[in-house]
Amino acid sequence: ELTDFTAEEAKPLAAGLSAEARDGEQILARILDWTGGHPYLTQKLCGAMQQPTGDGADRDGVVRYPDREGVGVAYIDALVEQNFLSQTASRDDSNLCFVRDWVTKETENGQLFLDEVLRLYIDIRKGRVISDAPLSPEQTRLKLSGLVIVTRERTLRVRNRIYSVVFPVEWAIGLITEKKSTEKAWFDVWGLLIMLFSSATLLIWTIASRSMSNKPRLFFFFFSAIGCAVSTLWIIATVRSIFRRRKSLKEKELKTILMKKECR
Repeated sequence: ELTDFTAEEAKPLAAGLSAEARDGEQILARILDWTGGHPYLTQKLCGAMQQPTGDGADRDGVVRYPDREGVGVAYIDALVEQNFLSQTASRDDSNLCFVRDWVTKETENGQLFLDEVLRLYIDIRKGRVISDAPLSPEQTRLKLSGLVIVTRERTLRVRNRIYSVVFPVEWAIGLITEKKSTEKAWFDVWGLLIMLFSSATLLIWTIASRSMSNKPRLFFFFFSAIGCAVSTLWIIATVRSIFRRRKSLKEKELKTILMKKECR
């Protein structure tokens, strides 16, 4: 398993960041503050730091910083923005794509499992203490994606600041809402079509029943009955869905109140 760099393990990288040892260590500390020691993210930022930048670089391409306090903080943050946080970078970076695809990829368990994974991530981001459970499929998905790691206290947290910015709570909520909206839209469309079909069939049967023989009349009656039954089931399912959502919201509110009381 590839683990994140510790400050000591990453120390050799400081030599390539500045001709001044102290400057290099300060630059590296800021980089690690963003990456948390993630090998790929750390080395990519270090590589970007070594690129000549006009007045900020020597002839040998090694970046120097004249100020001793807060060395290069603004410049490093700008590099993070450019390489990871901007809309284009967050969409195209290979590591961020890997994390995103791993979290959201379809499984045989379907949408319900993805919702549970995303809700678990939301709980972690909101500060809820989640103990490591190696047998949990949802936790395994998040850990394999690299989005979260297990701390020394055996709890889950987001792996680094870059991931925190690229994958905020709003991202997870948006995925859940988007999926639910799509499913509800198709559900509503099919329900409407079924109701129209049953209504049209019933209307035709009512108008034409007087002049029809028994067999066509039974045929239309049969399909009208099926349409009405399906429409009734659709209405019942819609009402139940509304009540389930209200119940879920009440349960979440109750959990929030209990968590606040526990914190006090």
